[in-house]
Amino acid sequence: MMKNMLIVLGRVFAFIILSASAFGEPIQIVTEDYPPYNYEVNGELTGFSTEVVKLIVQKLGMQAQPKLLPWARAYLIALKNKNTLLYTTTRNQERENLFKWVGPLAPRTLFLFKLKTRDDIKINSLEDAKKHRIGVVIKGAFSQNLISKGFVVGKNINQVSNEEQNIKMLFLGRIDLIGNVELYMAYELKSLGLDFTQLEKVYEFPDNSSYYMAFNKKTPDTIVNSFQKALDELKQDGTYQKIAEKYLK
Repeated sequence: MMKNMLIVLGRVFAFIILSASAFGEPIQIVTEDYPPYNYEVNGELTGFSTEVVKLIVQKLGMQAQPKLLPWARAYLIALKNKNTLLYTTTRNQERENLFKWVGPLAPRTLFLFKLKTRDDIKINSLEDAKKHRIGVVIKGAFSQNLISKGFVVGKNINQVSNEEQNIKMLFLGRIDLIGNVELYMAYELKSLGLDFTQLEKVYEFPDNSSYYMAFNKKTPDTIVNSFQKALDELKQDGTYQKIAEKYLK
């Protein structure tokens, strides 16, 4: 009896030490403006992914508030700083060994879009797309994806700092194509007072991935594993789906 009691107490004590070492250091959370996954409304950071991340932080009893930054800056901060979490992030081959991953947060099906009025643009393959100017965000996953497939910055890739610039340039005829997930494009055009039905999907990428949370490589596995477990529990108890349904309406 005493022996069993000592074993139980030993496990509890070990858990307390593990928890303290895992969460004793502050966690920094960074993201970009990428509605409907992460964005601000009246100074309040919200969105599908943000709601999920905040619930996980609350579930784990941590004190951390996501901070909205330009994508390139948020990416570099997460790449260089221990105990830093970046979301909503595409998990791809180029980034696989740069971070520790938690997810998936959401599916990611990427399309190329053109204006419906551009009858001159016919895309049946990526080789066809190389004949046109495609708008991308600097250091974004879509940009990295195209460059890995032989597209060239300044030739058939036009880089800008955010997706809003790309959309405006598309409607002004300064670029021919833009690429993103359909849910995001619909949301972004609506926020700009533009009609999403004016766009046409002309190509679906075959190598689609998912959105994840990405931790700096020096973050302890105990923290990463705790986030993964909490996310899995949100999916299992139906909370995740309830949040998703809010943004599908």
